[in-house]
Amino acid sequence: MARYGAKYIRWAPFAEQNPEPAGAFPSYGTAIGLAEMQKVSDNPNFVEGTQYGDDGLQEYMNEFRDADVDIEVTDLPVDIEKPVLGVTHTAKTGSFVCVNVADNPPYGGVGFVSCLIRKNVRKYQAIIYPKAKATMQGEEYVTKGESLTLSGGKLKFKVAACETGDWKLKSTYQATEAAAKALVDDFFDGKITLDTATE
Repeated sequence: MARYGAKYIRWAPFAEQNPEPAGAFPSYGTAIGLAEMQKVSDNPNFVEGTQYGDDGLQEYMNEFRDADVDIEVTDLPVDIEKPVLGVTHTAKTGSFVCVNVADNPPYGGVGFVSCLIRKNVRKYQAIIYPKAKATMQGEEYVTKGESLTLSGGKLKFKVAACETGDWKLKSTYQATEAAAKALVDDFFDGKITLDTATE
């Protein structure tokens, strides 16, 4: 199948009470949209170890460490920066969002819908990173020139494995976009457990 689109990017903070129950997916607060999605790229990182003996490779180990997930959206509204990036409003006035050295982004989950097509038949897949923490990205401000350049916002997440050992979940192919969106919503609403996800 060829991937030809992606949409419906959602982020949900870990729940305040019992956010990471043992042997289960995390518990989440209310999920929010992260503007219109343009692109998501993930890059898993691994630790490696080798052992040589008798002039040859005897053992090789490769274990997941974490993953970097880069997200591009059409916009990064300031009301999203506070819950996702942990930035704070100034105490004196509500006119500014203050990016502070003490900001501490919370853990949460990120999910979206991937669109696929094969032989002119569309399918949809829910993609979820169950444990992720955002890091602030730089921004670029460009004056208007001879042509119009429209730029959006960028987010980077550091993804770790959750209590189940999973760092990424990919649903089976769904016949409708609505069904894939429902899987994303159901996961953050706690309606999908380890048992139901592996059936």
